[in-house]
Amino acid sequence: MPVLLVERFASHAPSQLSDECGIINCAEDADEAMSLLQQETYELVLIGMTSSPEDGFDLIRRLQASGNETPVLALMGSAPDEELDGVDMLADPIDPDELRTRVTSILRRGRETAQPILWLGELSLCLLTREAQSRETPLALSANEFAMLELLVRRKGPVLTKATFLNHMYGEAAAPEARIVDVLMHKLRAKLEQAGAGQLVSVVWGHGYMIRELGSLPPRLNDTVTINSYGLVA
Repeated sequence: MPVLLVERFASHAPSQLSDECGIINCAEDADEAMSLLQQETYELVLIGMTSSPEDGFDLIRRLQASGNETPVLALMGSAPDEELDGVDMLADPIDPDELRTRVTSILRRGRETAQPILWLGELSLCLLTREAQSRETPLALSANEFAMLELLVRRKGPVLTKATFLNHMYGEAAAPEARIVDVLMHKLRAKLEQAGAGQLVSVVWGHGYMIRELGSLPPRLNDTVTINSYGLVA
């Protein structure tokens, strides 16, 4: 999973923290950060506070109010007016070595407590070995195919756009054309079909892809669905 960097610090952090963080996504303000957090699962939210402390504190309050449990590391230019429980903080000026140590510690702590296996019906994904199986049948997935399936399982229900998949797989790095999502999804669905889970992933033409448990599907629902004018699956 990627790390979300917010505000001015985001333009400097990738070169310092890429080894520790892996994929890094960036947001300029609280509104953009909240939008990204609704589309993607992150290991850490890193907030640079020196340019706009009020916006940083607002993001923390909104995260807490929404019940989002993503770890937060705030780079403090000034102290907040109220207590912000569960938020790691570093005082300004920031020591790069201390920052790397703190980020590494938070990521390690999160990975150690993370659920090692994701389940969706008879489909299971082991996050440690990056292996998946359906009905005890192993799925020979590429790294990108596993990443797409993981994202679908974590966010089952809503329709995920091609941009969401590209952001999940490549982050801020230069991504290939959006059609690569269709190519990878075609291969993924074929492998699921071979394992007896062909109805799990549905195509929503003009919008993207979605996943639901087989038990929640209508008995004769085709694996291709459409969205009506009210934004609902028809």
